[in-house]
Amino acid sequence: MNVIKKLTGYKQSLDKPELKPKAVLLDVNGTIFAATAAAPAFKELGLNESLVELWFANVLRDAFAAQAAGLFRPFKEVGAHHLEVMLREAGKEEWSRLTGVDAMQKVMAAWAAAPLYPDIPEALQHLNNANIKVSVLTNGSAEGIAKAVLTGNKVMQLVKGPMLDISMPESWKPFPSSYQFAVKQLGVSADRVCMVASHPWDIAGAMQAGLRGVYVQRNPCEVWPEYLPAPDAVVQDFAGLLELLGLAGPGAAAAKAVESGSPTKAGSSGV
Repeated sequence: MNVIKKLTGYKQSLDKPELKPKAVLLDVNGTIFAATAAAPAFKELGLNESLVELWFANVLRDAFAAQAAGLFRPFKEVGAHHLEVMLREAGKEEWSRLTGVDAMQKVMAAWAAAPLYPDIPEALQHLNNANIKVSVLTNGSAEGIAKAVLTGNKVMQLVKGPMLDISMPESWKPFPSSYQFAVKQLGVSADRVCMVASHPWDIAGAMQAGLRGVYVQRNPCEVWPEYLPAPDAVVQDFAGLLELLGLAGPGAAAAKAVESGSPTKAGSSGV
């Protein structure tokens, strides 16, 4: 069982035909691949590889704060600034000849070449087979990172929906306008779009904008925060998402029978 919890306030679960999402909106960094894939770039820059997550957290903090103040600043710009800060703090002379922009290009190149989490290819295939449109909404770069990763891992053909990033609406996730922009591009109602991410703030933001939300708890210690409204479900990986949607696992055959109107096997009266 890969579904940790169904926490939804909805009367019926996501695997019901009438509520099953028409589109799945995927986060990228930390959700389909590990953000720590940037570690080799940090090493090349002369920085401790363990600083990747701190750098990423600093980028999000300042970008979110700027957005809250009404200022949109691109991911590359905020990321470059914090890389330069870390180079200065580490006492490296590289910053005097290597700009934060140059350093940021190395980090983005490392992410673009990252391996996907092993559960992603099969999940994309199942979602595609079920005619659930898969799209991407990232705080990073849709073209430079998301598309490159999916192409490099030979699964880009399974992503039928638009590749979106925050530079398009000029609004960072988790601000509502970023999700509203994505819903408009998908051309379906918000309640039939499911945001899937490994960041509670991303799921909370999407649900505040009217989308459904499934939290992928890749780190067992990163439980859903009690101070946020509950998501539709918490799963430990994308196998759990498929199980939740009735596309794999014990409920898949039954869900398929219900959708097609076929009777279930003998001994299963539905009672």
